[in-house]
Amino acid sequence: MGPALDLTSRRPGPPWSPDALVAADFPARNGLFEGRNVPVHEAFTVSRSASRLCRGPDGDWATVGPDVPALEPGGLSVEPEATNWVPNGALAGAFASTNDALNGLPTGWDRVRFDGVAIKGRVLETGTWMGLPSITVRLWGESSVDDAEIRGFTWADTASNLVVAHGERVQASVFGRVVGGSLANIDLRQRITERTGAGDFLAKRLASFDLSATERPSHVFTIGHANAGLVLSGIEIGFSGAFDCTLEIAAPHLVVTDQAVPTSPILTSVGPVTRQADIVVPASEPLAGTAHFMRPESGQIHSAALSGAPLGAAILGTGTIERLWLV
Repeated sequence: MGPALDLTSRRPGPPWSPDALVAADFPARNGLFEGRNVPVHEAFTVSRSASRLCRGPDGDWATVGPDVPALEPGGLSVEPEATNWVPNGALAGAFASTNDALNGLPTGWDRVRFDGVAIKGRVLETGTWMGLPSITVRLWGESSVDDAEIRGFTWADTASNLVVAHGERVQASVFGRVVGGSLANIDLRQRITERTGAGDFLAKRLASFDLSATERPSHVFTIGHANAGLVLSGIEIGFSGAFDCTLEIAAPHLVVTDQAVPTSPILTSVGPVTRQADIVVPASEPLAGTAHFMRPESGQIHSAALSGAPLGAAILGTGTIERLWLV
């Protein structure tokens, strides 16, 4: 959550402290500058050289343009620079399957163990879920195979693999939900595959997830093989009997980070994409003194000293800021 230095104070009655030089209540879209109440954009703006996605009032993801604050229902979303290494996270090129062996997956994707007999799969349709491109996939059959895969890469592809080193930490995530049937006799897992720099298999690492508990399962993996040079991600599926389940899948991610909470979606279609960092720019500069801020999930006041550095995730942490004031 970032550099929270003061976790003892609770949400105050007034929006900010009386000695604030510049302040904002982002959900209310109100601000303070030079002792005057002003619209929030006159107190703080955002510098970001590219567009990004953020949650809208209806909960769907929507695009905001360069230098436009990512204002969500809970406040201002502040995120560091991040790169999604899944080459086609926007699911471009997917089409309704024409056989039971799960053809029709997005361009550059692949599947393993779907033989169309014991393990059957079909892309039923492409669409949009929460503002994100999605595919709906039915899985059915009867099998005890424990390592079927739906993966966002083909094995021969090494150019778009994430370059890693032993001990590095990466996060895999995907949006998913059950829209038909059930997960009976199905175990879904986040999977990363560690490879040599030449693309040879070294090891796989797994983390089971439960779509009844979260719409966006994620897991932070530590690269464990001493010779690892590349890593890629996908979904591994274990079967333990008869099964029939229809899933909707959207926006898979593979990001270098040790943060447990996934970044906002970064959609890719022809290779990795980097989303630029959010830098909060106050109406009064230079930056000195102390920044105080609150997050909507706790209402606790966090404080961080200002030393002229950009007011981004390194100071404010990663997440949503409900109120921010500088003194």
